[in-house]
Amino acid sequence: MESWSNPAFRPYEETTTVVNPSHRKPSTPRAANGFCGPTRVFCVPPPPSRDEDLLTRPSWVDAKTALSQITKGKATGNTAALRLRARLQTHLFHLGCFVQRHAGKVLFVGLLVLSTFCVGLKSASLETDVEKLWVEKGGRLEKELDYVESSLGQGSGMTNQIILQTAKQKGANILRRDALQAHLNVVTVAARVQIEMFDITWELKDLCNSPSAPTFDIHYVDQIFEKLFPCITITPLDCFWEGSKVLGPDFPVIIPNLGSGVRWTTLNPVKLFENMKTGFLLSAATFFPFNTVEDFMKRAGITTGYQEKPCLNPRDPECPDTAPNKHSQQALDIGAELTGGCYGFATKYMHWPENLVVGGVKKNKTGHLVKAEALQTVVQLMGERDMYEFWKDNYVVHNIDWTVEKALEILRAWQKKFAEEVLVYSRTGNDTKAYHIDAFSTTAMSDILHDFSEVSGTRIALGYVLMLIYACVSLLRWTDMVNSQSGVGIAGVILVAISVAAGLGFCAILGIAFNASTTQIVPFLALGLGVDDVFLLAHTYVSTINSAIPYEDKIGECLKRTGVSVILTSVTNMCAFFAEIGRASCRERV
Repeated sequence: MESWSNPAFRPYEETTTVVNPSHRKPSTPRAANGFCGPTRVFCVPPPPSRDEDLLTRPSWVDAKTALSQITKGKATGNTAALRLRARLQTHLFHLGCFVQRHAGKVLFVGLLVLSTFCVGLKSASLETDVEKLWVEKGGRLEKELDYVESSLGQGSGMTNQIILQTAKQKGANILRRDALQAHLNVVTVAARVQIEMFDITWELKDLCNSPSAPTFDIHYVDQIFEKLFPCITITPLDCFWEGSKVLGPDFPVIIPNLGSGVRWTTLNPVKLFENMKTGFLLSAATFFPFNTVEDFMKRAGITTGYQEKPCLNPRDPECPDTAPNKHSQQALDIGAELTGGCYGFATKYMHWPENLVVGGVKKNKTGHLVKAEALQTVVQLMGERDMYEFWKDNYVVHNIDWTVEKALEILRAWQKKFAEEVLVYSRTGNDTKAYHIDAFSTTAMSDILHDFSEVSGTRIALGYVLMLIYACVSLLRWTDMVNSQSGVGIAGVILVAISVAAGLGFCAILGIAFNASTTQIVPFLALGLGVDDVFLLAHTYVSTINSAIPYEDKIGECLKRTGVSVILTSVTNMCAFFAEIGRASCRERV
């Protein structure tokens, strides 16, 4: 066994080895104070116990020793793996010895570096933009979005405000008149939302995305068309006359020489156009482009508006006589009316597919709707860039230094008020008690992500305190307080906490934005992965205390035994995370 050069097999210094222990009388007991038998002969203290791990797990304790045994033909094993492990153990042993010799310096420099990185947390930023969080960096979708942004400008396009209605009773059919009436009331309340900003009252008509109307050189005619053309609202109510109540306008549009004011509830565009041709514009017929307006109405599919659509409540005094069920007073087959979707006032451009206005549908053999579990209405608003362009030449905003940023502030404030009004009515309205009604908007999504991304100091502190208690109790030796490792466990958890903060601070210095996973998952995930190695190191160090390993080599020996396992665990975790990132990237490309 002369080749087993591990320190565990070195003779204990300043001790005498008994050559022939059989000379001692077997009946003579050995006292605990070092004297033997009744003659009180002085006995040599027993040497420290040999390292049993080296006998049972030689490659884990000292791969070089195990490799030498294989070379001599006394054992078998994977020599390539042992050579790599032996090289790593050699470096780890020297590193541990260096740390033990310069413990104070290493601790000071390490804490100084970690503290420096922790300062980087001051520059941390949260990313709550859905597109930046979910769109693959460098992918096709990002390129298309960048192209649209470079062509139309940032903030162009539109945003959707959604009202979703479901029954509180799971699986209940929502294709009922009272459900649609409740939906109508909610949408009407939402469409009347107003906010006050920059000393100006902003309502839906000022912010919404509406169809383009033809323009003329006659100012009051342009105003009539502008007031009559409503906001684009995708709703199941467009299958019925009641959909006209959502379009407004809030105040009737007065058309000279054509009697009372006009709303979409009473508007028949074809008749209105005929009256305009033969009425107050008769004197202007020589220069007014009637043919252009007529051609525009034909191409858009603007005909009778909502006047020939069935009424949900045929007893409504405003229900037009031209409604199919006005005189019969028959109950509607709502499923049949919604089958195939609904049409807005411009039938050739405003066709809302049924899967956009109803959800959880069930059809019969002929393809007609017989059941639905949800109703959905979508109100379209302008993007901040479009809103800025729409209002920049209007005298209303000339005194408020009109910018894209102010347009964005107004849109966000209106969207927030929109969600609040829908929530209030859904909780207080008598007709909504049987339904869940939720409002969703782009701003609401951003607010949810922002709130969820906020760091909860209380939760993080509670998690780390519980881990401190667990480490202290699990490593505490109740019967041997001197050799207890609870202090090592507490120090290890604190070091892991500082390391996590330093890692996040380093990411902030590099300009990496934080998100919900960074603030809600990473601190606890890193705590679990880091503390695991603390328990391994503490357990291994305890096993070396009473061994024959010299004092100056104990930390080196501990690190030599556990370091390879720690490195392997860390590399495995890294590979697992990187593999998942690569798999997600490949899936996005496909």
